[in-house]
Amino acid sequence: MEYLDQYPDLPRVETDDEEAQGRAWLAQSFERIERLHSAFVGMSVKQGSSLSGDDLATPREPLSHQIYTAVGVAFDNLRTIEVLIAEAKVLPVFAHFGLIRNALEAPGVGLWLLGPASRDTRVLRSLQVAYEDRADQWSLELEIAGKPFVRLSSSDAIASRLFEIRDMRPANVGKSLSPPTITKRLAAAQAFLPPQETSLLASWKIMSGVSHGRRGALYNLLDRTVTGVNPLGAEIRMTSGVRTIASMYMVGEKYLLALMNLMIQRGFHYVPTDDQES
Repeated sequence: MEYLDQYPDLPRVETDDEEAQGRAWLAQSFERIERLHSAFVGMSVKQGSSLSGDDLATPREPLSHQIYTAVGVAFDNLRTIEVLIAEAKVLPVFAHFGLIRNALEAPGVGLWLLGPASRDTRVLRSLQVAYEDRADQWSLELEIAGKPFVRLSSSDAIASRLFEIRDMRPANVGKSLSPPTITKRLAAAQAFLPPQETSLLASWKIMSGVSHGRRGALYNLLDRTVTGVNPLGAEIRMTSGVRTIASMYMVGEKYLLALMNLMIQRGFHYVPTDDQES
């Protein structure tokens, strides 16, 4: 078959040893994520820290709140995978890659927000994210109401407040509150990470491709068994390899940890909750 000749490596199945290694990696990563989560729920902004100053400069939607939300999103997605695999004993073919995609994007945006050395830049980016959120809500309201799209007016109360906060800092006066695309944000976040073989953006694109059902991404990532052939090509059964899942899961863990380390540098500190003290 021409199709099989084009893809001589089409059959690919995880070995028993690879699966065992993947399950061991996942078990270790799940334990680390739970320890990190316990620390996260006890974190708050230290008064007098760099981040507390950022919060004072972003009173409409404090920067630390945006960061806390990003970390919460990452944890929720990673811990959902843990529940699926470790507790429900379910190994999806596709769904978990969407969860990993979310767990990459949220810390990536957090790094983009919190990473710059300049407070002016951090404040501007925080305001851009707040403005984007308001514009998205406005667009949604129009869609639900069945009205044609109209760009968010600069006289909108929330938008006006964001412009006012922006112009309180001389270096930011008049700058656009439209943020760069998500891909540009993730690419820029790489500057706040150590050198890696695969970038944050590349990992996110791989997960996005699978989440959107892109056949090239599926072919490159999933295990494949040829179940038959027909005049149009091969009939394939696709499955997720445990080691592949573990590898991508640990990428999400790595970026989440990088953001949490940056949070501590900027002024988050650990304050045990009542439950953790008892």
